[in-house]
Amino acid sequence: MQRSVGWLPPLAFALLVFLAIDNYGASPNGYNRQVAGYVFVAAATLLVGAMISERRLHIGRRRLFWTCAFAASVAVSLWGTPNLYWSLNRIHLYYGVLLLGVALYLLHAGSVGSALGKYLFLVPLVHVVFLAHVVFWVVSMQAGPDLPPTGSPHYANIRHFAYHGFIAAACATSLFVVARKLQATAFVLTTAALFGIILLGGRGALAAWLAFVAVMLVFSARRTGLLVFSGMALLVSAGVVYFLGATELVRAPSLFYRFESGAGRVLYVADRLEVWAQSAGAILQRPWFGYGPEGFALSGCCNRALLQPHNFVLQFLLEFGVIGCTLLTVLCAVVWRECGGLRAFAGNRWSEAPREFVILAAILVAFLAYALIDGLLYHAIPLVHFALFVALFLGAMQERLTRQAGLLDPAAATPSAG
Repeated sequence: MQRSVGWLPPLAFALLVFLAIDNYGASPNGYNRQVAGYVFVAAATLLVGAMISERRLHIGRRRLFWTCAFAASVAVSLWGTPNLYWSLNRIHLYYGVLLLGVALYLLHAGSVGSALGKYLFLVPLVHVVFLAHVVFWVVSMQAGPDLPPTGSPHYANIRHFAYHGFIAAACATSLFVVARKLQATAFVLTTAALFGIILLGGRGALAAWLAFVAVMLVFSARRTGLLVFSGMALLVSAGVVYFLGATELVRAPSLFYRFESGAGRVLYVADRLEVWAQSAGAILQRPWFGYGPEGFALSGCCNRALLQPHNFVLQFLLEFGVIGCTLLTVLCAVVWRECGGLRAFAGNRWSEAPREFVILAAILVAFLAYALIDGLLYHAIPLVHFALFVALFLGAMQERLTRQAGLLDPAAATPSAG
């Protein structure tokens, strides 16, 4: 087993997220470039730490081949993009997030169990800081007769806050599972995150958190405790929001308001059908290599007020086309297989699997389900968290595979970071 690297990487990640949100810029392209700068600095710092710790990334021939093939397809997409400046801004962000994920994987492969609890604590803690700021902003905007406008400090739209809210709620709920001494802290952080989601009308975020809890209930060993914990956190947060709305102490576009006013529906897939259909039409016009990164905006297919198609599959097809997405899928499958693939799921029942393995799988399932109806793999903050969860999950897969191999072969080698 590799030695734990302590609190430095989790603290560096938390600082990265804080700075990225706190320095939000009104221009999406400028903001992506700015966040990419923070990500590159964090990735470089963590990669230096990995080198000092003598952790190396070993890339096999198969992975190298498919990586080069996908990079070549991206180059073709960039060559044909209608706006190279916009595309380079987005590919800059993608590349920074990729390097960050590699750095986190190198640092934590073989020691995910000791690191996960630190991230599960710090991620929702950063969110609480901005939750307080947004709540004070909502209260300060109540002087007028109408609800606060949708724009807010740190976020292009107050419901973008829900992306981070879902991530924080899932992490805080997971903290209840992994740290018995921090169960009260986990409850406070979970309730706070759910309070923000409900207060600002985050329908998709709440549905994604419920999906995460459902996956955890199926595969976790602590089903009863988790069910009570989650139910109480949801009940308390919803009760506080309802009370604040009923007494008009805080007037916000909450889920209760959206129910009562008809401003929105909880099940809103129909709201996306038009933009999905228009996106599909744009894909058919340039099916093979797409429009390049930032393809949704560059295609001109849809409402110019939207930045992305609210579906990550359509988003990547617009950006990289069928060929690029196929190569990316194959590359992901190769990485998956090299980190253990289905072998990492064999040998033990899921209920007996390491807690970190189940937690990260549940977070990623709910994250990708949410990304099918919203922009989690477009916007910078959830994209950075996605890199974290994937890195830790692949590290947990390899760690579990190595443990299984060790049970069969006592002389099995310790896991490498490749």
